[in-house]
Amino acid sequence: MIEDQDGTLEAEFIPEKAQKPPLNLNTDDITLDWQEEGYRILLKQEAGPSDMGIDGGRITRLVMVDDKENTVNFDNGEWAEEPSLPIEHALVDKVKSELNGTHEQEVDQATDITPKNDLDHDI
Repeated sequence: MIEDQDGTLEAEFIPEKAQKPPLNLNTDDITLDWQEEGYRILLKQEAGPSDMGIDGGRITRLVMVDDKENTVNFDNGEWAEEPSLPIEHALVDKVKSELNGTHEQEVDQATDITPKNDLDHDI
């Protein structure tokens, strides 16, 4: 508080810095996990479109983390932390175009997107 010469008290409001929601790096429900452009990308992909998916699509969880602690986090049907950097926007757009469709899409083997284990794809 600051007191003026006339005795009036003025208060300055300093908001607390918003805290990020905790980042869930649990991989129990992750269907794809890979590295690209310096980011670790984890996602959960449903068999079909979901109300909880990004734009109503198949991706219901997306986490992107780089070594500088920049993060993108979509979980439980909402963005906890939206992409902010141009590279993050580009990666999210790429992931959505390749994996968020409403029909089965083949993952191009030439990309860095690799199934987590052999059970996640047809041989």
